[in-house]
Amino acid sequence: MAFLFSGNQCLLFNLLLLLLLLHATSAIAALDNSTDLSSLLAFKASTSGGDASDINIAANWTTDTPFCTWVGVGCSRRRSRVVSLNLSSFSLQCTISPQLSNLSFLSSLDLSNNSLSGAIPDTLGRLPRLATLHLGHNLLTGPIPRSIFNMSSLVSTDMSSNNLSSYLPTLLSSHV
Repeated sequence: MAFLFSGNQCLLFNLLLLLLLLHATSAIAALDNSTDLSSLLAFKASTSGGDASDINIAANWTTDTPFCTWVGVGCSRRRSRVVSLNLSSFSLQCTISPQLSNLSFLSSLDLSNNSLSGAIPDTLGRLPRLATLHLGHNLLTGPIPRSIFNMSSLVSTDMSSNNLSSYLPTLLSSHV
């Protein structure tokens, strides 16, 4: 049994197929970046600052709006994946959430000039695209994880003004 379409029916059928394809593509993209959303929400849950900047995160980082519009979050246009996280000088008082290592497209992380404490998670060294890592001027302690020494994409670091017990090699170090 063959179906014959008139010109208008064929056009309508093609438009319907196109709409279905676009919907399926956006659904797949939403699944792709769900890890980014959960990683950012885990980071938000760990913060506890007290000034307007932290309140800005609490008020702005909600699931009512797309995370690519959240303050400090930069996303790729094509896939809506987190490529930068810049929360410098937000007076954040927390540890660095290991869940940030699930931001697999992250190329720039700037958490400098806050009150971050504790150790740098070893998992940050597993971010394959991370080129910039700025953690300076915090209250971080302990050694710099060995995994960070092996990051081939890392070109800029700042871990100065912390209480770290090890140093980055001179080739990697911008500011230690």
